[in-house]
Amino acid sequence: MRHLTDDPTPPSAFISGASGFIGGALAAYLHTQGWRVTAGVRPGSEAKLPAGHPYRVMAAPLKGVPPVALRGQVVFHAAAIRNRWGTPPSRYHEINVEGTRALLEAAAAGGARRFVYLSSVGVYGWPGLAMMDESTPVDDSPAATPYHRSKIAAESVVRTFADRLETVIVRPTITCGPGDRDGMLTRLLAMLRAGRFLPVGRGGNTIHLTDIADLCRGLELAGRHPAAPGETFILSGPQPVRVRDLLEKACALLDVRLPPVFLPVPLALAAGWGMAGLYRGLHLSSEPLITPEKVRNLTARRGFSHAKAARLLGYQPQISIEETLQRTLAWMQAENLLPD
Repeated sequence: MRHLTDDPTPPSAFISGASGFIGGALAAYLHTQGWRVTAGVRPGSEAKLPAGHPYRVMAAPLKGVPPVALRGQVVFHAAAIRNRWGTPPSRYHEINVEGTRALLEAAAAGGARRFVYLSSVGVYGWPGLAMMDESTPVDDSPAATPYHRSKIAAESVVRTFADRLETVIVRPTITCGPGDRDGMLTRLLAMLRAGRFLPVGRGGNTIHLTDIADLCRGLELAGRHPAAPGETFILSGPQPVRVRDLLEKACALLDVRLPPVFLPVPLALAAGWGMAGLYRGLHLSSEPLITPEKVRNLTARRGFSHAKAARLLGYQPQISIEETLQRTLAWMQAENLLPD
């Protein structure tokens, strides 16, 4: 069997969710690497693609992508409803699970070369482990968020197609960098700049971020490498970072002071549960300032190993947290996304 790495002709990619942060960055990166890119977007989202882009555009819902459009393509499935306040579980299932199933059916019927599914390390929950890897059990308990349960279910669907086409599952850590208008790091930088961030806990725990440039390189490997099919990979940044160190580095770049006081974790969790319950009870569509998941993301001890991706694919993240902060801040300044 000829592999993509053996083929001298430029590979072709179909990227669902190409108008989003990860999908858009991947489309731009693959184009620079010589790929022919088809940008899959929701109808009406074509304007979110960059002006003058060089891509072929397929505007169709996930359940409406014609199989012929995927013939010979490496399908990168980045489209999903992200973890957003107020989204009902049924909506996550409809888009993240059944939408994935529909695109897989089209890929198999159309003769796609490979299907790379973008999942999330969120499938592990918050077990408080320092170096989780692909063997760590996923958390499909009732305590898991509907978004993360939908990702676990979608991964299961992907695996059922392994005998019909080459499939790869990729679990990125929290991804950040230029272009992420509503990500954890951009929101954190904006809140620090505005003086509206109150640290939760003492910051001794670790968080693991991945720069978008490293993720794009890892995704290309997942799409091309002969060792990738049938596998699940964690793609992470070079190493975890202590939350306190992250905050101090961000404050130094912003030339602001980190608040000297912090909110104890139990009190923050109680406030998160209370505010979430209040918003649900009042049927408010806006997102609460604090939720239990936000507290866990900043206070849980989390770290991930990309050793499997390094061993099988040659994946080596190159961008330090310092460089990611600098790149993100420069982009936010250029886009006028920082409060005065």
